[in-house]
Amino acid sequence: MSIALLDLFVPGSGVVLDALSTLWGYCDEMNEGKDVCQRLHRRLKGIIDELQKMDKKGQLPSNNTLDEYVSTISKSLGCLDRYRKMTLVFRLINHQEMLGELCQINEEIDELFSALNLATTASMMDWKQKWETDQRVMFEMMNSLVSDSAKVMRELQSTRAQLEALMVLKYETEQRRDRQPQGLIKLMDSMIGTVVRATSTKVEKLPPWFMSSDELKFEKEPFANGSFASVHRGVWGLGTRVVVKCFLNDDLVADERAKQQIEKEINLWHKFNNPNVIRMFGASHVAPPAFVVCEDATNGDLCSYLARSEGNKQHMWRLLYQAGLGLNYIHTMKVVHGDLKLNNVLVGADGLAKLSDFGLSAVRNSSGSKTTAGAAIHAGALRWRAPECLKKSPTFASDVYSFAMCMIEAVLGNPPFASLDDDSVRDLLKHGDIPERPDDLLTTQHLLS
Repeated sequence: MSIALLDLFVPGSGVVLDALSTLWGYCDEMNEGKDVCQRLHRRLKGIIDELQKMDKKGQLPSNNTLDEYVSTISKSLGCLDRYRKMTLVFRLINHQEMLGELCQINEEIDELFSALNLATTASMMDWKQKWETDQRVMFEMMNSLVSDSAKVMRELQSTRAQLEALMVLKYETEQRRDRQPQGLIKLMDSMIGTVVRATSTKVEKLPPWFMSSDELKFEKEPFANGSFASVHRGVWGLGTRVVVKCFLNDDLVADERAKQQIEKEINLWHKFNNPNVIRMFGASHVAPPAFVVCEDATNGDLCSYLARSEGNKQHMWRLLYQAGLGLNYIHTMKVVHGDLKLNNVLVGADGLAKLSDFGLSAVRNSSGSKTTAGAAIHAGALRWRAPECLKKSPTFASDVYSFAMCMIEAVLGNPPFASLDDDSVRDLLKHGDIPERPDDLLTTQHLLS
C-alpha cells in the first residue's frame, strides 16, 4: 500500500486495518444483530480491499472520499461500542435507535460505493434486500430475551438495578411513548411486569424531574469536585450543553428515609424559577451514580470570573447583588443553602450571577458521612460558615453570614481566614472570632452605584 493508505487513521482506534479488526470484535459481542453488524463490517472491509487494488494502479480517489471512509468506520465503531456495553433494559429502550444508526451507516457506505464506482458490486449492495428480514429477526431475538424472566433478572440482582429498570422503562412508556414502535412498547410493559412479579417491587409514580441516564452523555473526568458531588460537562438530549453533578454516595436509595428526603428536595429545586438560581433540568436518584443535570453557567464561578480581568471586577457589586437576590429567592421557598461560598455563585452565559449547590442537605449529609474526600472538602467550607454551625445545622441567618463572607472574598480576592489552616479557623469560630470588615468594603449606599 502507498503512504496515503497506510496513513489512513481512525481517531482512537489506530490505522484502518486495526480499526476494522476492532470492529469485527465488537460485532461478535453484539447480543442482537450480530449477523447484521458482521455484514456491515464486510462491506467496510470490501472497500479497503478495493482501495488497495486502486492503489496498485495509481488510481486512489480524492482525500475527501478517503476521509469519508474513515469517518464511516469511526461512526460504526462508536455505534457498536455503545450498544455492546448496554444491559438488556437499555438495549430494549435503544433498539429502534440502533436500527436507525445501522441503516444510516449502511447508506453512507452506499455513497462510498458510488464515489468509488463500485455500486454495481452485487455482494456489496444487497443489504437493503435483507434489511426488512434483519429487523424482524432482531425484534424476535429481543422478544425472546424479554420473555425469559431468568435472563431479565440476571442483570437486575440489586435493588438499585431493579428500581432503575422500572423507572427508565416507565419513563419510556409514559413520557416518550410516541418515539417507540408499539411492538417495543409492549415488550417494555412486559419487562416491567416481569420485574414486579420477580421482586415484589412497587412501581412508583414517576417524578416530574426524572431523567434517564440514557439521555445523557458526559465527560468521564470531572472539571470540579464539590462537597457531595463530582461535576462534569455533558450533553443532554439533542445537544443541550449541561453540567452533570454525580453524587459521591453511590447508593442513595438504600436508606428509605434518606431517599424520600432526597426526592422531596429535588422536587422543590425542580420547581425553582429564578434568573439568579441555577436551573435544574432533571435528575435520577436510582442511576449508578445518582445525578442532577443543571444549566451550564459558561462563565464559571464568581471567584474565578472576578480574577480573570479588571473589566470583570467592574461588575462585582452588580453580580453580588444578583447573588443576594438568588439567596433571597431560595429563602422565600423555605430552602437553606447551607454551603454558600463564592465558588458556589456562578456566572451564566447571560452575564447573570446564579446560586448553585444548594438545598440538597440529604445528599450532602449522606455523602459527607461516608466519604473521606467529601469530609475534607466540607472542612474547608468552615471559612464561610457561621460560628453557630459548628454545633447545629445551617439556618437562614447563617446563610446571610456566609454571604457576607462571600462579599469579603470578592473584595479581597482571597477566602476568609486566608492565612490560617482549618484547625485554626475552627478554634477562632469556637470563640466567636470572625473576620473583620475590610477597609475596601463599600458602604451600603454605594453597592449599586
